[in-house]
Amino acid sequence: MTEWANDPKADLVAAVGRNKTREQIVPILDGLVNNNEGYFQVNVPNYGALDGLPDDLVVEVPAIVNQKGIQPIRVGSLPPKIMLEHILPDWLDTERELLAFKTGDRSILLYNVLDHLSALLFDLGDTIMIEESEVKDSEETTLQADLIPGMAEALRRFKAQGLRLALVADSRPDTPPNVLRQHGLYELFDVLAISEVVGVCKPDPHIFRVALDAMGITERDHRRVVMVGNHLERDIAGANRLGLVSVFFHWNDRRRSRPLAEDEHPRYTVTLANELIALIERLDRYA
Repeated sequence: MTEWANDPKADLVAAVGRNKTREQIVPILDGLVNNNEGYFQVNVPNYGALDGLPDDLVVEVPAIVNQKGIQPIRVGSLPPKIMLEHILPDWLDTERELLAFKTGDRSILLYNVLDHLSALLFDLGDTIMIEESEVKDSEETTLQADLIPGMAEALRRFKAQGLRLALVADSRPDTPPNVLRQHGLYELFDVLAISEVVGVCKPDPHIFRVALDAMGITERDHRRVVMVGNHLERDIAGANRLGLVSVFFHWNDRRRSRPLAEDEHPRYTVTLANELIALIERLDRYA
């Protein structure tokens, strides 16, 4: 990119293509330079945008952007649950890191490594593999399938970080091993809890407990276990009923995405593998 910028003969279209970038910085710069006003999420010093936080803390809030500059919109007070579980812990972590940097006292950072997530549970279809790509035999066992972009790398990253992985899937017995072995992922998983082996389907708590028990995770540590899936009624409701951290992987619209019951509301929603990576890394810091 530096070479392109310094080369007056560089053909930027040939170098980067004609497709419009999804990076938000481009329309923001367009608003600031060309006065094409837009509404964006931006990171700015607080200065009263969010109640209960200092002015010099950088926060992510909506803003109007035009030639007058970036004009944050006051959000005001957030629900106490969000403040206590997310905003305030993030702020305190920032203050600890800054204090450790200023004083050189590494012991201040000890809090961040004392507790971590216990495990990650995953559904299979449209969470790890692409259901529409499945090749099945006459008994409906999947022989092979493509993976969701970035998911193999995400799983390897989670394992390299020391997280235990389990599969909790409603499927034929050999489907998960076939797909995972096809992509060299089978050895990453500590346990496979498969409905036709366990004898029940999600959201029955037993299939989740099979995975949790195999990893020695007690009910006390359920709050440190994440369940990632694309099915509100099965994955999200099942996880919520056990006190797990539910993550709705809304990668496509093949399944219903609007909760119809209270326990179908996910704690978090992500749409891409890289969003899941960022979420898990954040949760692992505050488990």
